[in-house]
Amino acid sequence: MPEKQEDISYRIKIIIDNFNENISSFSKKIGVSNNVTIGRIINENRKPSFEILNKILKEYPQINCHWLLTGEGQMMDQLDLRRIANLVSFLNSHNDTLLRNPSFRTYIESNIELLGLEQEKENLDKDIKKVKKNMLKRLNQKKRK
Repeated sequence: MPEKQEDISYRIKIIIDNFNENISSFSKKIGVSNNVTIGRIINENRKPSFEILNKILKEYPQINCHWLLTGEGQMMDQLDLRRIANLVSFLNSHNDTLLRNPSFRTYIESNIELLGLEQEKENLDKDIKKVKKNMLKRLNQKKRK
């Protein structure tokens, strides 16, 4: 996999990582039915087509098009960075008030619970993959005997 910031395939990998996606989920999200296409762009340093770049920018409008194409500037458009900074500032300055609001507190608690469940699911998925791998390995060993 390319390690240089100037490679467009590396910048696509940064987007995937930044949005907590994997090649498969990213492919589906941008409307590419075959995740091999994105996999080859990232793993084989292939250049994405205009169609792929267009799909990425449509699904992730906060991505700075100039950065995606050239590697210059910030990954996120300045407007989105300002919105994020403003939101963080608002949350910090109203933290006590928000936490006293029962609706907001319930919302936050349910999201924390969902994040915990997502992490638990990811861990279980990893365990399932390990079990499948071990089972296939054992089956192959038995076939060789």
